[in-house]
Amino acid sequence: MSSVILPIADLPPSKSNGLGRRALLGLALVTTLTTAGVWLMHAGIDPVEELDLAHLPPVRHELVVDLKSWRHVRAAEPGLVVAPTDDLVVVDPRAVTGQQTTGGAIAALKVREGGSRRLVIAALSISTSNPSELYGSEDGAVERLMTMGFDGVLMTLADGGRAVHEPPEVEARRIELIGAISARVKVRNPDALVGLEGAARLIESRRVRAAVDFVAVEHLLYEPAGRPRLAQDVAAHVKVLRKAQLDGLLVLVSERLGSADAKTAARRTLESYGFIAEAKLRDGVAHSKAD
Repeated sequence: MSSVILPIADLPPSKSNGLGRRALLGLALVTTLTTAGVWLMHAGIDPVEELDLAHLPPVRHELVVDLKSWRHVRAAEPGLVVAPTDDLVVVDPRAVTGQQTTGGAIAALKVREGGSRRLVIAALSISTSNPSELYGSEDGAVERLMTMGFDGVLMTLADGGRAVHEPPEVEARRIELIGAISARVKVRNPDALVGLEGAARLIESRRVRAAVDFVAVEHLLYEPAGRPRLAQDVAAHVKVLRKAQLDGLLVLVSERLGSADAKTAARRTLESYGFIAEAKLRDGVAHSKAD
């Protein structure tokens, strides 16, 4: 890496010579730093990606400060089986609405051995065209889920949110909807958690990051079929998730893999980024961090 040397000593003497020297020294410093920045970019080093985990800001919401493992229980999966080590469980409300005492089922999920408590979050599917697929309106959905005893919601965009080229007004409607639902949840329960699943482009929005407490991502390292993603695609997505971390958001990642070795390797990589990993084998069996 080369630096730029300016001929400061050849300046003619004058009353403003001191000011001129300082100005040229400043210009030389800026030029050198700019040259260094360009070199870092060409070398593939991104200051955001290379951020030391020890210097990340504290997690914004105190309920997830000690979160180390999580699980997403979907309606299609049999039962509501969770591991004792799971600190947070995301539940599709359809998996519990058929039970006689829905509130009792959720309360039972919160209890762990030894009397400690886990967080139980409701998955809430939202759409810009149809605000809620669960109870007919956002207000009704939030009120119902909070009454059922959930500790918060994880918003899932039913109509995507991953499109690269999308009209600005569509993205603006999504951002407005996310903020509106988050506000409704917080009014109903100020201590509730609000999360957003997927939608990397939306996570880049400061308004969205200000509206949620955590983000959840599926298939960050591997495609759904189990093939590793391209390194540049992973790096680009991690860079976006770093922005969430710098705003004090927790990042949860789920991978569905084909072997226990792949699961272990994925967890090691995700934890090196400071993410909370949930790894499943493609047979549907979930594994906790302690496995």
